Amino acid sequence: MKRQMKVFLGLFVCAFMIIPFVKVNAAEYDQNDFGALIGGTPITSNDTLTVNGAPYIGANGALTINDGNITFSIDNNRIVMTIDGNATLNDGENFFVKVPDALEAMAGGNGFALVISEGSTFNINGTVIIPAGSGGNTNGLATNNGTVNVNGTIELRSTGSYTGTGTTNVNGNFVVYGLNGTNLGANLVLNENGSIYSDSVLDGKVTTNVNGMQISDKANKDYDSVTDSVVTANGDNTFAYAYELSPIEEVVAPDNTTTPEDTTSNAEEVTNPKTADSILLITLALLVSGGAAVFAGRKIASQRM
Repeated sequence: MKRQMKVFLGLFVCAFMIIPFVKVNAAEYDQNDFGALIGGTPITSNDTLTVNGAPYIGANGALTINDGNITFSIDNNRIVMTIDGNATLNDGENFFVKVPDALEAMAGGNGFALVISEGSTFNINGTVIIPAGSGGNTNGLATNNGTVNVNGTIELRSTGSYTGTGTTNVNGNFVVYGLNGTNLGANLVLNENGSIYSDSVLDGKVTTNVNGMQISDKANKDYDSVTDSVVTANGDNTFAYAYELSPIEEVVAPDNTTTPEDTTSNAEEVTNPKTADSILLITLALLVSGGAAVFAGRKIASQRM
């Protein structure tokens, strides 16, 4: 029995030591596997997808899955890429919401759409471009039903579409091309250091939760697109509208209270000049009368003697 126990413990220790060196099975996909991916095979955080040799999704790809998975499907003649979990567009990467050029033949003329599912998070540290397209279903569609943290930039081109019921935190840049503004169907939460540029007024679509800050017009309305061919409605890089946060200035109410003058001391110090003159005249008259009476009395007395 003791011998069997020793053997069991030995095998257990060996297995425990080997576990850290066992790698989780990771799948590697390329453009030739796209048909299987559209069929519903999920890409997880351990998997990679390369397109024409360039990392598309994976630890070293443009998109990194931190948790959960990314799936591809077809809906309404569009290839839909759905983030279900937590994913990041890495710094310096440009992600076009369109079918990759190498996959257009396999896409069969379908457009492209990006969906962030409810409860999921998409961190944008690079630049997401939602293109205008050339007609039909070639314009880019993005739907956010979860949380999008725009630490880099989102460029929403004129006939592209950004909608959804989720939260979009603008910590970087959100750029809206097009005069009608109807391509933006989601609310934007503007945070400190964030900027929003637009060809049209975004009434009711921009809010903030930062205490002590308010949404204000941005003095510098210039923004250079990641593609030189895209310009504002005016044909340059200067937008008609731009928004940022600024501190709420505390309004100090003026002090309108007045201190009543102390008239008591003045009344005591000030003497009516007319009253003073009358008193002086009466005093002089009494002195003169008194002197005259004394003089007359003495004269009468001397005559008697």
